Amino acid sequence: MVDSGWYRHPYFTGRGYRVSPVILGPGAASPDHDESGHGTGESANLLAVAPDVQFTMVKMNFVDSAGAFNAAVALNPHIISCSWGGDIRTGPLSAANNVLAAAVANAVRQGIIVVFSAGNGHFGFPGQHPDVISAGGVFMQPDGSLVASDYASGFASAVYPGRNVPDVSGLVGMRPGAAYIMLPVEPGDEIDRGLGGGAHPAKDETPGDDGWAAFSGTSAAAPQLAGVCALMKQANSQLTPSRARDNLKRTAIDVTVGTSNPRTGGVAGPGPDLATGAGLADAHRATLLARLQVVTQPIPPIPAPPVAVLNQFPAVLAGDNGFTTDDYQAFEAVLMNR
Repeated sequence: MVDSGWYRHPYFTGRGYRVSPVILGPGAASPDHDESGHGTGESANLLAVAPDVQFTMVKMNFVDSAGAFNAAVALNPHIISCSWGGDIRTGPLSAANNVLAAAVANAVRQGIIVVFSAGNGHFGFPGQHPDVISAGGVFMQPDGSLVASDYASGFASAVYPGRNVPDVSGLVGMRPGAAYIMLPVEPGDEIDRGLGGGAHPAKDETPGDDGWAAFSGTSAAAPQLAGVCALMKQANSQLTPSRARDNLKRTAIDVTVGTSNPRTGGVAGPGPDLATGAGLADAHRATLLARLQVVTQPIPPIPAPPVAVLNQFPAVLAGDNGFTTDDYQAFEAVLMNR
C-alpha cells in the first residue's frame, strides 16, 4: 500500500497480522508514525479481507507521488493498493501526471495488480487509468439491501475515451462524510482529532485521541478490492492484472438502485453502470473463479535431436513414406539413449 504511513495499533498486533517495516518514499519521514491516520485506517480494510497477506506500507510525501509509487514497484509485490489521487476531468495530463501514468502502466506490465480509488466526487486520477482496477462505492443499508454510494465517484473518462469508472465497488458510506466503518488510527492524529466528539454522521462520537475513527470513501473500497485480489492470487498464482479485474467484474453483485456522487453523475441499473461499475465485489465467488482458472503447467517439449543423430536417418529428414516401423523404433532408441 502507498499511503500516509502506518502505525502499529494494538488492533493489528492483537490479530497477528504479518506487517513488514514501513518503507519511506522520497521526502517521507518518521516511519513509525502516521500523522494523518489515513494509511493506517485503510490498511485495516485490506487486512480484514485478506488477513494472511504479507503487508508493506510505503509512506509517501505527496510532493512526489510517482516516486513513492515507484518505491512500491521496486519491492516487486503481487498487488499495490492506492487510496488517493488527483481530480482531473479533462486532459491533457500534466508532465507530473504523465510520469505517474507511465509508472502505473509499467507496474501492470510487470504483472503487478494495481488498485486505485475512483474518487469521492472527484474525477479520480490515476483511478481512471485504463490499466488499474478502479474502486467505486456501494452502501449496505441496515436491512442488508444495497444501493450505490452517493459519496463515491462514477463517470466516463474524458482523459481516456472509452474508459468507464469504476470497474467494481467496495463498501462505502453515504454523504455527507461517509462516516461508515470504524477503523484503527494513531491516537491523536489528524483524522482522530478531526472526527472525534460530536454526533454522527458529522462526527464519530469517540474521543479525538482514542485511536479510532469512522470513515470510508473509495479510499476504503480500494484496499477491500486489493484484499480480494490477494485471495484470488493465493488461489491462482498465475493470475494476471487483467484477469483479476475481469474476475471481479464477472462475479460482482449487481446493484441496481441509487446514484453515485452528483458531481460526477452515474445512475445504477441492471448490469454494468457508471454508479457502481459491475457492482459490489464478491470475495468468495471471485476466489472460486480464480481457483477454477488454474492451468496445469504443460509438459516441456522434448528438445530437438542434434543434426548428428538425424543424419543417421535420412528418411526422417526427407519424409520418406517408405520409412518402416523398425526404422522409427531404431530412431527412437537413439534419441532416448543419446
